[in-house]
Order: sequence, then C-alpha cells, then structure tokens
Amino acid sequence: MKKENQLQIEYGKFLWSSVRKKLCAISIIVFILMLLVANVYLAINVMGALSEHASAKSVVHFIFPVLQLGCCLTASIAMSVKTKESRRMISPYQEFRMRWTLFIFLPFLFCILTAYFFDGLQRHYI
Repeated sequence: MKKENQLQIEYGKFLWSSVRKKLCAISIIVFILMLLVANVYLAINVMGALSEHASAKSVVHFIFPVLQLGCCLTASIAMSVKTKESRRMISPYQEFRMRWTLFIFLPFLFCILTAYFFDGLQRHYI
C-alpha cells in the first residue's frame, strides 16, 4: 500500500511539472478577467448607488462564464498530457483519479473560491 501511494505521489509530481507553466498562466489570466468583470460590475453598481438605484445582485453570476472558460481550458490542456510513465507506474483508475483531482477539481475549487471572494468584496463596498 505504501509503495502504491509513493507511485501516485511521484506520478502527480510528474504531471504537475509537465503542465505547471501553462496552468499557472491560465490561472493568472482567469484571475485577471474575473477581477475586471467584478470591478466593472462594482463600478456600475456604485454609480447606481449614487443615484439611489443600487441593486444587491451577486457578482458571481457575471463571473461564472469566465470561471467556466478557465476551468474548461485547464481541464483540456491538462487531461491531454500524454505520458508513457503512466502505464508503468499506476493503474488507469489511479491515473484518472490523479488527473481529475489535480486538473479539474482543484482549479474549479480555486475559481469558485475566487468568485465568492470577489462577491464578498463587492457586497462589502456597496
């Protein structure tokens, strides 16, 4: 059991090192786009607040398309990495689970938390 875990950790490190630069670049771009969308929405709401017509809508609805685009790009780039080591190191199920966790679940979690962080900032300033 310990050897299997060690092989999974080594495989995860290998996968991460093979796509790290692309995923970091995509994450930064998505973060900036989410920030721009949230700030534009906040600016429009603040103008409405000055004229007593402010709405308390959540900014997450406007950030969601950017979030979805970023997660799809991350998943497609990372899941298409071809490795020969996977056949020797771990089973196909373990490989799928590792790829799904690293490249779908964790980026999605990052994007959701970032979206709700921006929503909290927007609600705080209005």
